[in-house]
Amino acid sequence: NYFRNKYTGSSSTYTVTDLYRNTEYKFRLSAHNQEGQSNYSQIATYRTLPDRPDPPAKP
Repeated sequence: NYFRNKYTGSSSTYTVTDLYRNTEYKFRLSAHNQEGQSNYSQIATYRTLPDRPDPPAKP
């Protein structure tokens, strides 16, 4: 598997942008603090939607 670092920082959240439609992405994470780096998490797999969603409509 090939992973690249996408975020390094102190926030506990991150939004991935510029993803391609109908594409599978795999993510894993680890934490780093004064004690060192944790093991990587299990791999989480997500697929983006095949089409752009419709704009919101009035109820």
